[in-house]
Amino acid sequence: MPPFVLHVDGHRFWRASAADAMYRADGAVVRAGSTGSSKDLGTELDVLLRYPANRHLTVLAGYSRFFPGAFITESPPATPVEVAYLSLQYTM
Repeated sequence: MPPFVLHVDGHRFWRASAADAMYRADGAVVRAGSTGSSKDLGTELDVLLRYPANRHLTVLAGYSRFFPGAFITESPPATPVEVAYLSLQYTM
């Protein structure tokens, strides 16, 4: 079995234009474009630890944190968002 595998990813988010809104994944508007002038939505850090326990079972543990950018701080609330999770993956 291979050892633990650690993945670290960074993501940067911007609005398409200074007049554009901020959207959810389903396309719904979260914040109107008129609530701020910056195109900077923020930065996300993702850390994933993958452990193959055996040939059928893989354990995944992850942590993500979103750091609000200028547009979000211009239109509060601007609280960082954190998510931690644990997952088991079974393959035949």
